[in-house]
Amino acid sequence: MCGQAIVEGRRMRYAVPESSAVSVHDLAHDGLRLVTACSQEHLDVLRQRYARRPFIEEELWIGKIARLLDKYPDGHRIDRLAEAAGLTVGQVEQALQWLNRRASQ
Repeated sequence: MCGQAIVEGRRMRYAVPESSAVSVHDLAHDGLRLVTACSQEHLDVLRQRYARRPFIEEELWIGKIARLLDKYPDGHRIDRLAEAAGLTVGQVEQALQWLNRRASQ
């Protein structure tokens, strides 16, 4: 946004809600995106931008499913996939329906 190099010691970081963000290393950070800013003003702009973006549960669930499919490219039974993703079978089905609707638009 500001185009300035962020100087170490002045860097500001903040976790914002973001339904497309899934973590490879820490599942507790799913649904959060770490943003970095050069100033409080810049951080405020980033926070406002993310606050306007809708948080779509199905988008987050698709990310969790996709992370697992990378580990199991041959697939998984839906109940096992749901359990491994920390979701219910209904949530997996709902996420897949959301993805199909989005793909057909």
